Amino acid sequence: MNSDSAELTVEVQNRGTNDSGKRCWEASAETHEKNVLGFKVATNNFRAQWCALNGELTEQAGSATYRSRLLGWDMVSAETHIQDSTITVVQPLKYDFLNFSTGFNRTVEFTVDTEGNAKAVTY
Repeated sequence: MNSDSAELTVEVQNRGTNDSGKRCWEASAETHEKNVLGFKVATNNFRAQWCALNGELTEQAGSATYRSRLLGWDMVSAETHIQDSTITVVQPLKYDFLNFSTGFNRTVEFTVDTEGNAKAVTY
């Protein structure tokens, strides 16, 4: 974990049991972008989805949405990296002005388990 990391508040929703008998969940966490004056200019919502069957994690995925306070919802594609019980979602960091991308990324790392628990950190 990076020294500049921060733990996020995570909301987990039970998605029930799918047709294959797997128990499924979705976790979400938000980060906020602020301008130089400290005003919130955008919200990034990160999501992780996963299922479990017989003590094994399956069907792991991640996504992210960028919401500009000036432009409304702006879907941004995000990269998802999955390793064991970690779902890492990487999203380009953007600013409101002309949808300008800084070239930097916002990364949220979800750690999930087979009982529907999740933790998230951003760095």
